[in-house]
Amino acid sequence: MRLEDIESNAGLENDKLECKGKLDRDDIFSWLKTIAGFANASGGDLYIGVEDRTNKLIGFSREEADKERNFLNNQVNEHLSPRPAIKLSFLRYEIRNQERFIICAKVAEADAKPVILTYKEVRQLKQKLNDVTKERDLLAEQYGKAMLEVELLKKKTDKGRERWILTSRSMGSA
Repeated sequence: MRLEDIESNAGLENDKLECKGKLDRDDIFSWLKTIAGFANASGGDLYIGVEDRTNKLIGFSREEADKERNFLNNQVNEHLSPRPAIKLSFLRYEIRNQERFIICAKVAEADAKPVILTYKEVRQLKQKLNDVTKERDLLAEQYGKAMLEVELLKKKTDKGRERWILTSRSMGSA
């Protein structure tokens, strides 16, 4: 079964949709940056319990889904500021007469930007960008001279689309 079988408007990963098989407890940065990126752009959906790139449903038992949701909430509260608006829901499906769930985290565009990801005592800004120059100017206005380091990461997706992620480190007041 695939995500498209239970969620009609879902497609392949893009700047509005991301899938994770489960939330990596050893590398929370890998999925928190997605949530921050959605919040700093125009929002997006993170599906948990769905295999990355193939959209194959992995799913969770109800108890596992509850634990995964609680873990997500705790990590977002601890590492993202201001906390982005996230609507969490369980999507139920059956496979081989067994009830399974995936989690949909609908991340809204943040009213108060930027949403900063603080991880291992480093404050970082993540944003999925369409217009890099415009976003650089916006960041310069928001941070002024305090922002000394900016790195743009560009990677190609499976469909050849470009995806930009902006990483910045605030180095204190200038």
